[in-house]
Amino acid sequence: MLNLYSNDNDKEGIKLTRAILTLIFLALLSSCAINSPAAPVNYVKLYQLQADFEEVRDELVSVIEERGMVISFISHTAKMLERTAATVTEPGNLYGDAEVLLFCKADLSHQLAVSDPHSVILCPQAIAVYTLKKDASIVYLSIEKPPENLEAYQGIFQLLDEMIQQVIDEIG
Repeated sequence: MLNLYSNDNDKEGIKLTRAILTLIFLALLSSCAINSPAAPVNYVKLYQLQADFEEVRDELVSVIEERGMVISFISHTAKMLERTAATVTEPGNLYGDAEVLLFCKADLSHQLAVSDPHSVILCPQAIAVYTLKKDASIVYLSIEKPPENLEAYQGIFQLLDEMIQQVIDEIG
């Protein structure tokens, strides 16, 4: 069974922080999907492939774990948006499936923190995997593009990009 927490002694504050970071990421991701998922966006690197959502998600989990990282949280984004749509008077969920996987590459995260202690918002790392209701045969993966003038994030961005490319190569 997939362990969603890297340490059984995680404090509630850490979980809350992760949840808040996930919601921020999801807000950015949602605005991307609402505007036009096929259009280029300047804050997200977007990948797409024709495949089954669960196959892509499972391969992504395998790639993360093969590299020695532990998934600390999985945000079930599509389910949350579906559940809350009526309370915010939105027309409904645009996603067929959508999850955001959060994990950490400790050495790169430490380098990032040393370079700028205010970059804590970029930890843990996140990869979104989702489909849109209008065409569930296309699976999207997305990651946040590196902030300008934060050289230490380049290694993390490169790692995320390599992992997604590995998923695409394995399934493609």
